Amino acid sequence: MRLATTREGGFRIEPGGGAAALAVSAAGDGWEVSQGPSGARWLLERDRSYPGGFVLSDRRGGASSRTTREADGDGAPSNLLAPDGRLFLIRRRGADAARFELSGWEVPGAYLVARPEGDGFDISLTDAGLKLDVAVEVLILFAAEILDAIAADARG
Repeated sequence: MRLATTREGGFRIEPGGGAAALAVSAAGDGWEVSQGPSGARWLLERDRSYPGGFVLSDRRGGASSRTTREADGDGAPSNLLAPDGRLFLIRRRGADAARFELSGWEVPGAYLVARPEGDGFDISLTDAGLKLDVAVEVLILFAAEILDAIAADARG
């Protein structure tokens, strides 16, 4: 999978394998998320009820998912609550060429790993991730947290 920012203040996730790309476009105080021309739609917003993080709401009225951070936190580590109730942890590994990992609380190791590549990130499933049904909402929030952490680095 490939994660890259757009000039318009959003980002794009190319999942590969024939799946439609996820386009995240700036809209007011948040971002509109769409998967293909007639696919699912979400609204991504900063979570103002916690010290930081994001809320992703299904436009069809489905469950929302969210990330939360420690007080005054910019980016990882953060918790990710999936729409089905599963809880994940987003961690940053390394300093200069940081990679990001999505893991569970119940076992060591990651399900997803994002590594810098060119002007974006390559996101790959680990062996454990291949056995996990990673919801698209989890992928969207994982990407949002990665880009927020990188933006915080740029701000200093």
